[in-house]
Amino acid sequence: MSGLRRVSRATLLSALLLVFVLFPAMLSFSADVPIATIPVGDSPAAVSVNPLSHRVYVANYYGSTVSIIDGASDTVTATPSMGSFAVPIALVSNPIATPARTYVANFWTNNVAVLSEATNGVAAMVPSNGAHAGGPRALALNPSGTTPKLYVADYGSGLVTVLNAETYAQIKTIPVGQAPRALAIFASASRNRIYAANRYSNTVSVIDGDTDSVVATVPVGAAPKAIAVDQSTGFAYVTNETSNSVTVIDDNDQVAGTIGVGTRPIGVAVDASAGRVFVANYTSNNVSVIRTSDMSHEATLTVGTSPWAIAFDEGDGKAFVTNYASSSTSVIDSALNVTNVSCGAGPYAVAVDEGASPHKAYVGNWSSDNVTVIDEPAAATPLAALESPAYAAPLSAVAVAIDPDVDTSSGAAMATGSATDMRTKYPAAVIAVFYRVAPSREWLRAEITEGAGTTAVSWAADLGTPADTPYALEVIAFDQTSAASAMSDGGSAVSGSSFGGSAQAILEIGSEPHATATTLTLARKSVLSKPTLIASVACTEAECPGPTGDVIFERRTLDGTWTPIATVPLAAGQAKLTVPRVKRATYRARYLGDEGHDGSESQPLTVRNAFPLEKWLRRHWRGDR
Repeated sequence: MSGLRRVSRATLLSALLLVFVLFPAMLSFSADVPIATIPVGDSPAAVSVNPLSHRVYVANYYGSTVSIIDGASDTVTATPSMGSFAVPIALVSNPIATPARTYVANFWTNNVAVLSEATNGVAAMVPSNGAHAGGPRALALNPSGTTPKLYVADYGSGLVTVLNAETYAQIKTIPVGQAPRALAIFASASRNRIYAANRYSNTVSVIDGDTDSVVATVPVGAAPKAIAVDQSTGFAYVTNETSNSVTVIDDNDQVAGTIGVGTRPIGVAVDASAGRVFVANYTSNNVSVIRTSDMSHEATLTVGTSPWAIAFDEGDGKAFVTNYASSSTSVIDSALNVTNVSCGAGPYAVAVDEGASPHKAYVGNWSSDNVTVIDEPAAATPLAALESPAYAAPLSAVAVAIDPDVDTSSGAAMATGSATDMRTKYPAAVIAVFYRVAPSREWLRAEITEGAGTTAVSWAADLGTPADTPYALEVIAFDQTSAASAMSDGGSAVSGSSFGGSAQAILEIGSEPHATATTLTLARKSVLSKPTLIASVACTEAECPGPTGDVIFERRTLDGTWTPIATVPLAAGQAKLTVPRVKRATYRARYLGDEGHDGSESQPLTVRNAFPLEKWLRRHWRGDR
């Protein structure tokens, strides 16, 4: 244990705190409130968020600019131009890139702008394959693997262009149907799909994300508008704007069903944990809630006038619906209660910062050229049951654990831990782990030391020069599913990056613990008395203070397992336990350790009681011969 230091006060705030995707069904809600109005450019049409840096990107359609908002202060820090008549219409953020960046689809100039968080400016302008009738209208990002990819739906040319998301080199162009205007993405270890909704062909092209080729062309309803994917099942839900229906595409790339909804369905979002799909019906002023288990209607919720876009907050279990004609956003909680929050004029696009505490929703108001910030109240304290990985198993999540030891052997304080994808049907590779030691610090990328590219990884975080003060360590992890994102034109459907899992712990460097040895002996007053087990715990090195804490006595069962029978505190280095007289039993003692001592366990001790002698003595004392 040369450089391995013990946590002298292992106060784990949560050794396995699965947030952002685990709590929706367990939380309580209160009213969401607008806390800020931020002036932006002309006609904000799309909003994207980096949940790590809390940068918010707003595409100003007629302004041909992007407003970059600092989420900590909710102020605009930069407004880079996209060029004359660019008409930015969709954007997606890549928080796991170095540096982090955001991609902007410029509809009329047929290119994609790349905004770097290092400079808050344009790092590149990448040509797409748009035509005079219109260029990129939707984006989908898969930032995982050796070649991170950005998919661009080019409306006028009927193509999906595949770009390298880091070098911006064109990888491939994929012919799809006429007027592709919506994209959605599903990413996992075994199945990767990109869905392109072709408005004039009334089809969805299903693209294999590994080969970048169309593997199915699925007929849907009239004028497909937006797509959302259930990340737990791989099913895609397509709103058909003029046939008032939703087409369900299963994970065999076939139509599983068609569901009638309200009139002119636009936005769509999936709550995978609750098994629900939310559909915004623009003309009938309501939201259809569909059960994913049997494609039936669970509810029809009255919202504001002309609901357009929907963003779903996985962490808080809320759907945010922009009501274009009533200057409000409807917030639907997990109990399907609806709260209408006042916004600017013409609320059009919405995105949620799930990394903020509490979460925030950003609503782009088309007609008033501003953004309304909705503050979500702090959630209830998670139930203790949620700290078990067994609870996470049926849900979409990454289980993150922090080891209670800090390694100082290299001269730096190194924290370690693991991250394991808990998804059941389609496990995803864990692709990035980030950490910070204070809420005011920036997130840093941890090194994946084992299991890179798999569903279970080990990670290491450099905490810097060893310090006497405790480290308040926070760790978050992304898997393929949580890191992938997509946006359809005008923000009608948005799937942003969200954390796969998180953990927090207080780590403190202290002195190395002392090794101990535990021995177990037997004492009894006579052959007829009950046996007493004596566990003695001592240090194995000189000049060691006496161990304290508890000893667990265990008995071996018939199947060879050990069953605890009592916990006894040490007193002067010993713990004693009197056990019943049985013909034969095997025991052991386990010392649990304390802040300065390692635990240890004894060798098994078999106790035999002399029942034949007892019987003989009793017969002779009674004179019974």
